Amino acid sequence: MNKNYLFFGVIVIVILALIIGFSIGGNNDTLKVGLVAPMSGDVSIWGTNVLVGAQIAIDEFNAKGGLNGQKIELIVEDGQCSAEAGAKAYSALLNGNDLVAMLGPVCSAEASAGLPQGVVANMPTVIATASAPELTALGDNIFRVYPSDTLQGGFAAEYVYNVLGKKKVAIIYASNAWGQGVANNFKTAYQKLGGEIVYFDKVSQDEVEVKDVINKSKSTNPDMLFLPIYPKTIMAILKTKDELNWNIPVLGGDATLSEEVIKSNLGNEILFTQPQFNISEELKEKVKKKNGENFMINVGSSFGYDAAIVLLTALENADSLSHEDVIKELAKTKISGISNSVIEFDAEGDLKTGTFEVQIIKNNQAIPAE
Repeated sequence: MNKNYLFFGVIVIVILALIIGFSIGGNNDTLKVGLVAPMSGDVSIWGTNVLVGAQIAIDEFNAKGGLNGQKIELIVEDGQCSAEAGAKAYSALLNGNDLVAMLGPVCSAEASAGLPQGVVANMPTVIATASAPELTALGDNIFRVYPSDTLQGGFAAEYVYNVLGKKKVAIIYASNAWGQGVANNFKTAYQKLGGEIVYFDKVSQDEVEVKDVINKSKSTNPDMLFLPIYPKTIMAILKTKDELNWNIPVLGGDATLSEEVIKSNLGNEILFTQPQFNISEELKEKVKKKNGENFMINVGSSFGYDAAIVLLTALENADSLSHEDVIKELAKTKISGISNSVIEFDAEGDLKTGTFEVQIIKNNQAIPAE
């Protein structure tokens, strides 16, 4: 054989080997994990909280040597808490990177559009905070460290009926997976208790023209407003309610908490539900060190941290980094978390245990309701 042909053949083989090696594993020093979260928009505080919590967990893992010397790299795409942006974010992550797994999504709206792509790819996924009940049922590859809206809606209904003693409720909800899920579960539970839903209507996720729905709901003479909607729309409703001198108590869902609502005087005395969770002083300090002393910490930091820990533990214990082996390990999860003392999944991939609480906004702070 001609030596020139032999030499050329060896060069081609080496180049092909390098190309194949990089396409399978990416940079040999790193393993990539994707995260879809709202990094812009009126619920970006949730995205930044989940991101900082997850990044702290990954930084700590990498500082200990990573996974057999390989560091974890977190690749983030902005899902904007919308179905359209969520689908694009998922596509960008799945098609533009060689991922070993996914964290998030943070919002149910982006999750409902993006997760089906991950199911097709059989991508191991740990949801941080997206809570629409149907999400974990989409595929065996999906697990969630955050309580589902089945629990949230039922908890809110019992609180309104039994604790507050309100027997007639008007519901205005965001027309997406999260808002509809919470509203429907509240409605079912509340009616079973004997309560009456006197008004039930939806608004678009970013709606600010709310005078019509407020006038309609006011005309039904409810005892309380239940608003599983987002901060921008909550503020529009509070302003309109104030203009109409309508003094009625308000209970929001877990998306209520935002700087806009807390810093506004109109937000004073607003109640909202959120998962009962823990956050250590140590984690608080780490979050503030990364994002600044004035950063508004919410439940997302704890759940983002725990979602990452659950995934990293599965990656460590899996027989290989194949999607199938990582998913098997995720299903076996039983660890002590920050957000919950025990994180363990049921057959659907949901938390076996999870509870909610009610907070109230007073003097520009969210505190536990009495």
